[in-house]
Amino acid sequence: MKEIVFNRDDYPIILSNPRFIPDFSRVKDFKKGDRVGIIRSFRLLKDPDILPVIAEEDGVYKLPLYVGDMDTGKLMYTIYSIEEILASDKYQIATDEFTGEKRLEWLCVNKIIQKQNLFYELSGGIYINLKYVSGQPVFAVCFIPSIVKPSKGDTITLLFDDGDTVTLLIKSVARFVDGFNNIKEVEFELTRDLFDRLLHKNLSKLRIEFKSLYPAYVSENNFDGAISSEFSYQLFRRYMQEYLSALDELDHHWSSTPTESIIESTTEPCYVYLMVDTANGYHKIGISNHPEYREGTLQSEKPSIELVCAKKFPSRTIARAIESALHTTYQDKHLRGEWFQLDAKDIIELTETLK
Repeated sequence: MKEIVFNRDDYPIILSNPRFIPDFSRVKDFKKGDRVGIIRSFRLLKDPDILPVIAEEDGVYKLPLYVGDMDTGKLMYTIYSIEEILASDKYQIATDEFTGEKRLEWLCVNKIIQKQNLFYELSGGIYINLKYVSGQPVFAVCFIPSIVKPSKGDTITLLFDDGDTVTLLIKSVARFVDGFNNIKEVEFELTRDLFDRLLHKNLSKLRIEFKSLYPAYVSENNFDGAISSEFSYQLFRRYMQEYLSALDELDHHWSSTPTESIIESTTEPCYVYLMVDTANGYHKIGISNHPEYREGTLQSEKPSIELVCAKKFPSRTIARAIESALHTTYQDKHLRGEWFQLDAKDIIELTETLK
């Protein structure tokens, strides 16, 4: 983190009343050399009457609550490196003192914006959230009721930039998000298929279609011009990886039974893979559209994990059925989640099966 303060010596032609006018609001990522804003003065020795403020390094720039008039030593903005923002964990696992159930709580979506309990923001007052409720992963779509009011029986469709879509049927009544009295949410079961799509694809738009005669409401992933898509997805995928880590910590095992709330309109090839943790010899049997990328995400948390083999199937449905059958076959050697303590014979069998 670096705080950039105003220094009158950097702008020698300014006589009085300098004012910093930024080109952005709240927070924005910049590349070195980009224009951040301007310094304007009411009295200058010569034209031009505005002087550019240039980004001195790559990073995410955050404005203080008030900018306005400048004087030497006054904070203009703070620069955060991408590494700083991506480095720290964003969740904690809490236990309900009444029921004993464990739940997943996000500390903040972005530590420089500090929005607790909300996962990711789209346009038009729409947010998406990943939760863990009553022992199950949950995908939530959050909204501001004064802008849009989806209800039971309506549908929500996610459109990805490759044209893939996932349609969700709202089967429960919307309720307020914990800690917010102006934001509500509707919840859906988070399946492995939906999780993989959110992790590996770029979400482009979200459309709410009402069972009544109201026109559809579309929310775009345009980041309100504050965060570029490239950087925003770095954050988004980081949180997805942390969510996956939290599920492992909670010893969650993905259900092989598809939910009736999700209608998947497109299919694509999917792999069943075998990975090994060379540090302890444990093996992971799972599915992914991109097993090499999945290997990379696991290695970012534990470098000793390696992909052993993977076999391609024409759809997630078939791959999920094969994965479920393999989990059942080796259930007496199950450790946690998708991890198993296999012997040499098991490994040979799996390698032959998935080569």
